Amino acid sequence: MKISNMLCVILVGGEGRRLRSVHKNKLPKPMVFIENKPFLYYQIGLLAKKGFRKFLLCTGIMSSIIEERMTNGSRFGVRIFYSKENRPLGTGGAVKNARRFLNKPFFLLNGDTYLDIDYNSFLRYHIKKSAELSIAVAKQKNRSSCGAVKMDDGNRVVDFSEKKRVMEGFVSAGAYIVSPAVLNFIPKGRKISFECRTIPLCVKNGIKVYGYTFKGGFYDIGTPVNYRIFKDFIKSRRRP
Repeated sequence: MKISNMLCVILVGGEGRRLRSVHKNKLPKPMVFIENKPFLYYQIGLLAKKGFRKFLLCTGIMSSIIEERMTNGSRFGVRIFYSKENRPLGTGGAVKNARRFLNKPFFLLNGDTYLDIDYNSFLRYHIKKSAELSIAVAKQKNRSSCGAVKMDDGNRVVDFSEKKRVMEGFVSAGAYIVSPAVLNFIPKGRKISFECRTIPLCVKNGIKVYGYTFKGGFYDIGTPVNYRIFKDFIKSRRRP
């Protein structure tokens, strides 16, 4: 498998209510502007440089704003498809809603994260472990907004707790490689969290879930504080 042949699914249905204090316009979270460009431009641009060529955007509220700006992906040199939910289904429900596109292993990313990691290495690791679900994990201190990941000596995930305060340890960076078999653990048509419900259920039922550790750049824009951190990062890249 090569990432150029794999589908990269991005969850872009978030409303971004917590960002209203720093971005007054009512926009989907991935479309908030940072240095005159929507965040999703940075994310897709980075992933295209990493070798991805096919994207599926799982849209929800205000989906037309995303489709009008991203169109078919030609401006990024990629192809973009869309899966729209007619009512909020959560991160897990949004993936299940896109089931018709997901007959092969696929990458799954949150639409508010920017991860500068080696995705080819991530994929090789997934294949080597014969994993059915792989999670990109980073070592962090005092991160309460990410899923806490506990692994055994072989990096198999033995516990996953979303939004649990982590004083020090591994947390999910919001990037996954998913086998279609995982979709069997998501009920159709229900609002379900992939992080809170699906991953713990897979671990509990013996699905091969592994953590891939990395040390690359790890940003999210889910809160005003993190939004400003990423904005500063983008500004720093433009300095001579």
